[in-house]
Amino acid sequence: MTTKHVHVSPQLGLITVLFKKTQEVAYLRKALEHKTL
Repeated sequence: MTTKHVHVSPQLGLITVLFKKTQEVAYLRKALEHKTL
């Protein structure tokens, strides 16, 4: 791994975490909708 990659990694990791969280929220909302229906 190069030092440049390490500098970019934190931002990329943060975006990935936010994307995963939004996916989890969407999944939970779908699950709740199915349970209420």
